Amino acid sequence: MNTIQKITILIPVYNENHHIRQVMANVLKGLRKIKPLEVEIIIVDDGSTDGSHHYLKAIHNPPHLNVIFKELNSGKGSAIKEGFHQATGDYVLIQDADMEYDPMEYESLLKPVMDGSCKVVFGSRFKGKIDKMNPLNRIANIFLTTFTNLLYKSNFSDVCTAYKMFPKIFYKNVGCKSKGFEICHELVAEVSNGHWPLIEVPIKYEARTYKEGKKVTWTQLFKSALTVILFRKKCTVFYDETNVI
Repeated sequence: MNTIQKITILIPVYNENHHIRQVMANVLKGLRKIKPLEVEIIIVDDGSTDGSHHYLKAIHNPPHLNVIFKELNSGKGSAIKEGFHQATGDYVLIQDADMEYDPMEYESLLKPVMDGSCKVVFGSRFKGKIDKMNPLNRIANIFLTTFTNLLYKSNFSDVCTAYKMFPKIFYKNVGCKSKGFEICHELVAEVSNGHWPLIEVPIKYEARTYKEGKKVTWTQLFKSALTVILFRKKCTVFYDETNVI
């Protein structure tokens, strides 16, 4: 059984003024279900220009909240890497700030780690419930997952999911390089290369449209596919029971 005393919720934010308030409220609700774990929330504002930073600056920072402001937008991957460096939790869970992922899933995401079933957890939309996903986006997700499985001889159901949770030692040793959305696939590659024990947990997912602020474009499909290829067999750390929580 794993000993987890503290978890870091890492929230990259870029131009989410219409959603960040509700996301923060939902995060706090989700965290109430995982007591008595100690919690840390790290928000990285990636150079927002829509007023998101005004709201984040106005938050009365409790001891468990750390808000980091970047002057220029440099991509989701860059924001996540900044959060990784600041994280002090035993585990880090990535939470998007766009209302597509439900923080009420925290309890089910943590369960397989707490009972010792795995070291890494992905929240799988395709094993759970998906609402409003554009058919073309669904095809792109399925293509990237299938492509990854063929290349790595793996059995993922959803490599594009934003809900990914890792032990801190994973981030410390891997040293992610991607600056954009393709960081999700670099993380998948490192998990596969290092043979980290992983479980996919079914989650609920409600997609938003580009009109509503969705930021992933079709060019990202090619960047992500290229990332999966480039990081194959370039693992920087293999899973070792002696150096993990």
